[in-house]
This record gives sequence, structure tokens and C-alpha cells, in this order.
Amino acid sequence: MENCKKKSGTVLVVDDQKMIREICSVDLKKEGYVVLLAANGIECLDIARANKGVIDLIILDIMMPKLDGYATLEQLRADPELQKIPVVMLTGKAEGEDAVRALELGADDYIRKPFDMAEFLARVKIFVRRRHLERLLLQNIHNTAVLQRRLLTSEDKVRKIFDPLGWNVAIFNRPAYEVSGDFFYPKPVGDKSGGFLLADATGHGTSAAMLSMRVLSKIEDLLSPVNNAGEFLGAINTDILPIMKETDSLALAAIYAIFNEKSVILSNAGLPWPIMVDNSGTASRIPLGGGFPLGISDALYSDTEISMPFGSRLILYTDGIIEAMNEEASIVYTTERLLKAVQKHYAASLLALPQLLAEEVKTFTGRDDFDDDVTIIAFERAGCAQKMEGKCKFDGSNENVARFLDDFKTEVVDFFTSDEKLSYRINYCLLEVVNNAVEHGNLNDQQKFVTVEWQIHDRTLEIIVTDEGKGFAPKIPEAPPPLSQPRGRGLYSIQKYTSNLQIEGNKLTICFER
Repeated sequence: MENCKKKSGTVLVVDDQKMIREICSVDLKKEGYVVLLAANGIECLDIARANKGVIDLIILDIMMPKLDGYATLEQLRADPELQKIPVVMLTGKAEGEDAVRALELGADDYIRKPFDMAEFLARVKIFVRRRHLERLLLQNIHNTAVLQRRLLTSEDKVRKIFDPLGWNVAIFNRPAYEVSGDFFYPKPVGDKSGGFLLADATGHGTSAAMLSMRVLSKIEDLLSPVNNAGEFLGAINTDILPIMKETDSLALAAIYAIFNEKSVILSNAGLPWPIMVDNSGTASRIPLGGGFPLGISDALYSDTEISMPFGSRLILYTDGIIEAMNEEASIVYTTERLLKAVQKHYAASLLALPQLLAEEVKTFTGRDDFDDDVTIIAFERAGCAQKMEGKCKFDGSNENVARFLDDFKTEVVDFFTSDEKLSYRINYCLLEVVNNAVEHGNLNDQQKFVTVEWQIHDRTLEIIVTDEGKGFAPKIPEAPPPLSQPRGRGLYSIQKYTSNLQIEGNKLTICFER
């Protein structure tokens, strides 16, 4: 009758003595183990690599030809795919020097020859069970990480909420380990606002993940006040405080932000102060009320509201950025370096900005990874401010062009004039020029941007439009171009509406007088 005894693990026995291999094999199989056999270190490595992820324990003799146990152990520990396999060394020497050396090289234990089979099987059982528990833990961590990413770090979900509100978003998120202590979550707030939580839980393991899941469930149930971010943080704090009091070192630093049409309301619970970049490229920190991390005390969290001009950016980040250390572990990156990096990359597209800032940190540390979880989230207001002068840079997507033109009309043109005819002329001319820059200058390449600058001088509105492609027609046609070759047709049609029209390569200037 076929033996249906459950197999309890896979053991690789490595010994140059055939008798030892056969004795071990027989007794191990009686216990239900799958047994693999090797006569020397070279065979051991070949079998281990062919069965990676399967072997639960290696029994490794020290004294062997071709490749002895020490050299074999060194190669096992140097291989990322094999280094976690427990190794028990077999030694025939009475002295302890060989056992000590084996342990120093990374062996988990050793057994002296001749060995008692009951003791041998007991050791095998301990290490195989430990290996199974390690695998189970790793699988649980992996499953937790998958759930965490899907529930808490969905960039698509962030953009679906914030794009219709006129806020562009770009995200860089890199956990130091598989399960992250950093997480973020967007939340609709009414019809015209969006809430956003960025949080950093102490630790990187399952406890941080479980905390993030608890916060998620609370966010889903909690109504976000339209104008009170601190109240929202306080509600989360009240929910998790009883749980956190039972832990020794778990806490949650967080910022909650409510993005309205032209401003952001922020409340801070222990995260670094955000950075704002105005539309002239000047970067500065936003001083927020201190606020204890969530889960520590019955703290109250205050609000800070900031105005966000057209084209300005708000950068939220966790302390994994500013606390990164250089190669010698002697210098911290600091907020001041981050501010300089933000200023340095002001002209970069929003989508590229978080990655560029992360690369600055990697250059500083001399490493391609991070010791801590790192999150950088950049928001950009895709509207324009009512200012006497300003600047905007946007790609040629229909949505961004339409949004710019609409905001420019309501916040610049309507500010400049209440004359309906003049307002129509300005809006019509700007539409023609921007479309010319997108279609003929940039050839509809959305990797290239259009920049619009404007100034109001007394009774004059000057608008400068610059593309990044082929530029405008070299001169304004004296007669309407034929439909078969329409380039310049728009410029010809608008010249009668402007008080001044100039072309210099990629730059076109139009002026209007009221």
C-alpha cells in the first residue's frame, strides 16, 4: 500500500561519505521529509539553486573534497536566493575550533559525529519548523503589502478625485521594506473640494500596516468638514488613541489637507512642514501648528489656510527625505537641502518633480535605495491668480489648455477690463496664439510645454506666449494664407485686434489697451 504520510519538509544532506548520506536519508524519510543528497559542496550548490524556494534545511559536512563545508557555506550565504536557508554543520573533530568557525561564517548550528539519531531528528524538526514559520510570515507580510498598496496608495484614485477639482498631482512613494509605514489617502469633500491624508506610522512591519488599515476604515466612515482639517485629524486621533495606548512605541504622524478652489487648509500632527512654491519659483516652508502625532494624547489640531496662486505648488513629504544620511552617516539631508532642490527644479514638469527630488537625495546618500520609507507628493493648482503679473506653464492637453483659458478670462481679463468687446478680443486672440503654439510650435507633443506670461502696465495688458517646439511663423502674412497651407492664418486674423504683435522665434507677444 502506498505510504500517504504527510511530508513535513525538504532536507538536503551533504556528506562525502555514502554511508552517512544513506543513514540520514532513511531516517529522515521515515519522518516524512523529502530528502535530497549531495556528495560535495559543488553538488550542494547545484542542487540548492535548482530547488530554491523548496529546501527547508541543509545538513552540511565540513570535511569534503572539491569544495569543503566552509567554502560551500560562504557561497550559500553570499547568494541572495539561498542565504536564508538554515544550515546545520556536521563535524567529526573533537575540538570546537571548526564549529566556532562555522558559526562565524553563518551556520545556524552544528552536530558532532558520530551523532545520536534521535538528537539529529530533533534538530532537523526545529529548523524545518522555523523555516516554515518564516515562509508563512513572509507570505503574510507580502499579502499585507499588496492590500496596503491597493487600499491606501492608489495614485489613480488620487488623480480621479483631484483632476476635476483643478489640482494636478504627482507622487513618489518608496517603502524601505515590503510593508510601508508611509501611506496616503484621498477623500472627496463636497462638490468642489478634496481631502488628502499623508501619514507616517512608526515602524515598517505588520503593526504599521494594521494601523493604516484601521485609519482607512475610519476615513471611509468619517465626514470631512469642508473648512476644518484639524477637526478631521482629531476624529482619527480619538478613534485610534485607545488602541495606541496598549502599544509601547506605535504612533502616527500625519497631515490632513483640504484643497479648495483657490486655497488649501492644512492641519499637522507631527509631519515636517510642507513646502510651497509660488508661480515665480520661490520655495518656502509653510509654518504649521506643531501638533502631537496621532495616538499619543487628547491633542487639539489647529488649521492653517494658505492661498494658492495659479501655477503654484504644494509639496508634502515624510521625514524619510530630510533625515536621510550621507555615506559616512555623518550628515543629515535636512529641510534646507530639500528647499534648494525644489528651487533648482522649479521649471520641471509636475510629474517629474517628485522623482527629481528623490534623485537629489540619492545623490546625497550615495545609494540607490532608502533606509526609511520615503513619500513626496506634489500638488499644483491648475488655475490662474488675479495678479498684475503672472506666469503659467502647461502641456498641450485639451483639458489643461481649456482650464488655463477659462481661468485667465475670469481672473485676468475680467480684472483688466469690463468692456465686453475688448474682453472678447483678448480671449479670442489668446486662444488663437495658444493653439498655434500647441499645434504648430509643439506639434501636439504633450512632452513639450507652453508658457504664458502677462503684465498689466497702467492701461495695457501684455501677454507673452512661448512654445518649446518649432516656434511661430517667422512673419505675419500680408494676406490670408490659403486653406491648403494654413500656417499663419490665425496670426493674420488677430493682428487687427491687438495694439502690438511681435514674433521672435518661439516667443510671441500681443498687447491690448483699454
